[in-house]
Amino acid sequence: ADYKYENNSLIQKIAITLKNNNILHGVLGLKPDMTARPLVIMQTGLATNADDASEFRWPIMHMFDESPFHILVLGSSTSSEFGLNNKTLFAGGHQEGQNLYEVARWLKYYNEDLRGRISSIHVVGDSLGGHAALFAALYNDTDPHIKGGKVLNSAMGLCPVVDLNPAMNNILKGTLAGKYMQEKIWWEFQKMLGKVPIIDHLIPNKTKPSAPRMKEIVAEASLDYYGRHLIALLETLFDIIVPRSINEYWHYNNFVDLGAQITTPLAIWSAEDDPAINTSENAGRLKGIANRNDSPIQILDTATGSHCAFGISHGWDVFTTFLRSEVLAHSPEFLGSYREHKTPLENVQADPVTISGKKKFFSFRFQAKSKSSFLQLTYQIFNPASSGCGLVDPFLDEDEDCFEFKSKRVNLQRLGIPVL
Repeated sequence: ADYKYENNSLIQKIAITLKNNNILHGVLGLKPDMTARPLVIMQTGLATNADDASEFRWPIMHMFDESPFHILVLGSSTSSEFGLNNKTLFAGGHQEGQNLYEVARWLKYYNEDLRGRISSIHVVGDSLGGHAALFAALYNDTDPHIKGGKVLNSAMGLCPVVDLNPAMNNILKGTLAGKYMQEKIWWEFQKMLGKVPIIDHLIPNKTKPSAPRMKEIVAEASLDYYGRHLIALLETLFDIIVPRSINEYWHYNNFVDLGAQITTPLAIWSAEDDPAINTSENAGRLKGIANRNDSPIQILDTATGSHCAFGISHGWDVFTTFLRSEVLAHSPEFLGSYREHKTPLENVQADPVTISGKKKFFSFRFQAKSKSSFLQLTYQIFNPASSGCGLVDPFLDEDEDCFEFKSKRVNLQRLGIPVL
């Protein structure tokens, strides 16, 4: 989407210094009033810098412009921006999830300017950022320093990495998607050559590494990071040794065996046709503990979606509604006023809309106006028999010539809803 969010006066670029003195760059959007609202912290995916990237545009559009939330979008620890600012870099949700959780805890308890404007905190991540969101939820459930409540109200992973090792293997294949991801990683490495010591050490000839070597470089750079920075929280929360070998590095960035410890509400949306993250090797491996009435992990696994392209494959409105609903469903300030009202279907409309021929029901919407005793109910009907509509995908078509709209009025009194 062609969207210049930097022109919005409510949005500003920021830099956050962590306890280990690493600097994270991001974009902060705050609603103009002083009402306490949910804050969504979005962790972007592989090699994403805090610039005018699509990975920054879509979270701001969906969860700030179209939703009643504050938002903070963070660049990736695998980006050249992170490497150049910190002279180091790493990959993996075990550490990036810790950073994400640290930022959330700081905002909730210690930031004097913002904590009064935050009513609840929710983390979201896509792709490699989804890996961080999963681990942030784990920190949220096991942090021994938090008394009387948790930092995060919910977490969400979109097309997430769950097990880093097979995910890296998949994006380093010789497929079209794999070749693109390899180029993306190499672009970031090139920006750091001559400026980040560990990259110079691991790529001494300054030429593009092979795919297997690229995977080793990611692991070795991450281990170098672990050796240079105290990661006491890892050892405090888990009975583990901080990774010091490549095998340990891959093992401790596997979330599959840790998922059973989760109590924070965690939503995952994955797609079977994802060319970058193989669902069966990632989100699919959590299905054994997910989607039960007593499970905090809910997985939506759709046939289509490509890699984190749910807005395109299912419609921007559907994607926004999913994101917004997941946050609101775990926001105490919303749940306090939420009421469920059931009414028989025949009470909604005495005069039903009929559909004939090859026409297909597509969607509907309700519109209500203050002090009105009626709801306006509008049905959207797709007609493939219209001129030029036979091969049109209704989810992608922006031309309303292929649709018919039929509206009815629904008396609120018949629903038992008082008019305010």
